Amino acid sequence: MPFQKPIEIKIADAFFVRINMREKHLQFTDLSEKHAHYSFWSYGSTIDFHKTLEPHNNLPKKQIPLFKKELDLQLLTERIAQEIVASQSSLFRITKINNPEWQDLEIDFIPLQMLMELLQPIVKRNRWNIDADFLEKLEQSSRYAKIGELADYGSIMGTSSEGHFVLSSGTHCMLSDQTKVSKIMEKHLELSIRNLKA
Repeated sequence: MPFQKPIEIKIADAFFVRINMREKHLQFTDLSEKHAHYSFWSYGSTIDFHKTLEPHNNLPKKQIPLFKKELDLQLLTERIAQEIVASQSSLFRITKINNPEWQDLEIDFIPLQMLMELLQPIVKRNRWNIDADFLEKLEQSSRYAKIGELADYGSIMGTSSEGHFVLSSGTHCMLSDQTKVSKIMEKHLELSIRNLKA
């Protein structure tokens, strides 16, 4: 099954990220900062973020707490789902690409087939190098068009000039208002999280 092993992401020669989904652990390393890394843990309803110093000699490791919070994930997801369902008519729109109301909306996008090709390294080998070569391929895969022109590109994913997240099959489009969705998520996140002593 995918992601049974930790996922490793190297971002140029600046950062290294290791994600262990089974253990709910993310480790982040700033490669310019020797003998240290940052860890994000999730256990039960608690999320814990701290810095670990790793001395180059035989001294023991030292953990520096950064924050520790309690998140009621069930309450959070229920609240978000309820408001999204109640507001879905203003958040989401499904339309034909030749609908005069939407056909001139400009979007930046990437064909899904090209996106899956770019993501193959992380799916197959659990290691992803985000380097100059990857960024060049991403730029070459990016496209720009109006919604009414999407029939030429098949299935795509992108964002519009007005802040929509866009999915298209080549005949129909789904648009979601990302500004409104983000505000809903932020509001309920604030209501569902509380500080704990580190």
